[in-house]
Amino acid sequence: MAKKEMDVQQLTDINDCRKAAEVHRQTRRYIQEIIKPGIDLTYLCNEIERSNKVLLNANGLQSG
Repeated sequence: MAKKEMDVQQLTDINDCRKAAEVHRQTRRYIQEIIKPGIDLTYLCNEIERSNKVLLNANGLQSG
């Protein structure tokens, strides 16, 4: 692989990580608003999954 191709791939990987980090940040912020003592863990897991799906579908599967 040529140096230029490696640089492009590295930038792509960095951008993918940034997008994934943004999805994580937004999901964490949402969960912090709804989490309370005694919350049903199944409900919590479903909300995390739903939030991730919503955020990822906003930009297709290119979001991280």
